[in-house]
Amino acid sequence: KDIEDAIIQNRLVSSSQWGEIPKEALEAATDPDSLCRLLADRGLITAWQQESLLSGRKRFRIGEYRLIRLLGAGAMGQVYEAWH
Repeated sequence: KDIEDAIIQNRLVSSSQWGEIPKEALEAATDPDSLCRLLADRGLITAWQQESLLSGRKRFRIGEYRLIRLLGAGAMGQVYEAWH
């Protein structure tokens, strides 16, 4: 439930994209890992988003930008690929 909330709140998957997933596939995704795998396999979330969701990350937006993947990190901060 927490992962599903994070996906919805961060608009990682749109309502129309959710609607395109067969009901049987969603029902079969009974745990966070299988849900993330389903979304990643369908190209709806990136591998980095999948890994981050499963490790507990809750935020995938900075302002209007949706974080796609971590490009690098250092002492001064982190650099992400993001979509507007």
